[in-house]
Amino acid sequence: MPERFWIPTRSYDFQLIIKDKDYTADIQKVVILSSLTTPYQTIMLNIVIDANDMILDQIYGQDKLKLKVRLLGQGELPLEEIDFELMLLNIDYEILMKSTDQQKTLKGRSAVQLITVCRKPFQTMTSIVNSINFNKTPSEVIDDLLSNISTRPTQKIDTDRLNTEKIDQTLVPPLTLYKAIKYIDNQFGIYDKSAMVVGCLFDNTIYIKNLSVKPKKAQTFTIDYIAIDTDNSKEFEQGTDGKSFYTWNPIDSSYKGNTVYSYLAPNNRYVVKPKDLLYKNIDLNLRTEAKNFGIVSKNTKIFYDTETISASRKSVYVNHTGYEDNNNFVSYPDLTDLSTITINLTSKNITFLNLMNVGESVKFNTKIPDYIELTGKYVLKSSELIFEKIREWSAFASVNLIRTNRANN
Repeated sequence: MPERFWIPTRSYDFQLIIKDKDYTADIQKVVILSSLTTPYQTIMLNIVIDANDMILDQIYGQDKLKLKVRLLGQGELPLEEIDFELMLLNIDYEILMKSTDQQKTLKGRSAVQLITVCRKPFQTMTSIVNSINFNKTPSEVIDDLLSNISTRPTQKIDTDRLNTEKIDQTLVPPLTLYKAIKYIDNQFGIYDKSAMVVGCLFDNTIYIKNLSVKPKKAQTFTIDYIAIDTDNSKEFEQGTDGKSFYTWNPIDSSYKGNTVYSYLAPNNRYVVKPKDLLYKNIDLNLRTEAKNFGIVSKNTKIFYDTETISASRKSVYVNHTGYEDNNNFVSYPDLTDLSTITINLTSKNITFLNLMNVGESVKFNTKIPDYIELTGKYVLKSSELIFEKIREWSAFASVNLIRTNRANN
C-alpha cells in the first residue's frame, strides 16, 4: 500500500482491481465525467506501472475493472462511497526499447491511461428493444420496454407534466433503449411541453427527467461565489456538507440568444397529418415556447436582436406526422441552455455524489452586486471530477450549469 499522509479532517481512498490483480498503489489520477448529453458516465484512470505488465497480463478490455471511490472523514470513516464496475474502452501507453535479455532489463514505470464506462449502464442503454403497444401513454410504452431489459435497471422518472394522452397504436422499431426512449419523445412527447433528458447512472438507475420544472424544485446543492471583502465564514463552514459549495475562482459565462433565435426563427409552423384530415398547421411562437420548454428562473425575458432577427420570420417543419392535433412532440432542446456558467471548485475534501447528479436543480448565489443577475436556479448539465495524487490526494471539480433566461431579476 502507498504511504499515507496525515490530513486534518478528510481524505480520499481509491481501490482498483483489474483481472483479480490490485493496482491500488499505482493510481495517480481519477476523472469522473457525467453529462446530460451522454447515456452513461465515463471514468478515466491514470496509473503508473511498467507498461510491459499490461501486455503480460493481457489487459485488453475482456475483463471487468472494479473501482472503489471513498471520501474518508475523521477516524477513516467513509462519508461517501461508490463502487464502480467498469468496461475498458481504450488503453493508451508508451512501449519503451528494452534488452532481449529479461535478466538485464530494469523495470521502467510509465503512465498508462485507461478510458472506461460503467458496465451495467452501458449494457442497459445499448440493449436492443422493440414493441407494439395499443392505447398506452408514452411513459407506459417505456415501462413495457424496460420490463424486457435483462440487466433489470431501476427506473426513476419525473412525473411532473407527464403526457397522459393514450396513443391508440405505437410501434417502436428495433433500436437501442437509449434511442428508443428518444424516439418515443420525438414522436409523441413524454412530457407535456417540456424538455426531456434520459440517461443511466453508475448504479444502473435509468433517469428520465423534465428539465423545464427543475427551477421550481428544491436545489440539490448551492454554490456561493464569495467576495473578497465580506465575512465568508458561513460559506466555509457549509462547504463541507455536500449540499453547499463555494468558490473564488473565475467563472466562465456565456449567452447565445441570437445564435438560437437566428436558426430556430421567432415563429414556427409544424404541418402535421391527423388521421381524419389532410393536414393541420400548428403555429408556435418561440418566445412563448421558451417559457414552456426552457429552464426559467424567475425572469422570463429572452434577450435577442429583434431588429436584425425579424419578428415575422418563420420556420416551417413538414417532416413530422404528429399525433392528431397534439403538439407534445414539439421539442426545443436548444432553448434549455441559452445561458451557461461554468464553475470550478477546488478543495481537498469535495463531496462528490451530488455533483454527479446531472439534470437536477442547482442554486447559484453571490454577494457581489455586479453579478446578481446571474444568481438563481440552474440545472446541472455536466460535471468533471478530478482526483489527483501528488503527495496526497486533492480534488478538483468543474460544473456546467444551464438555464434559458440570462437575468434572474
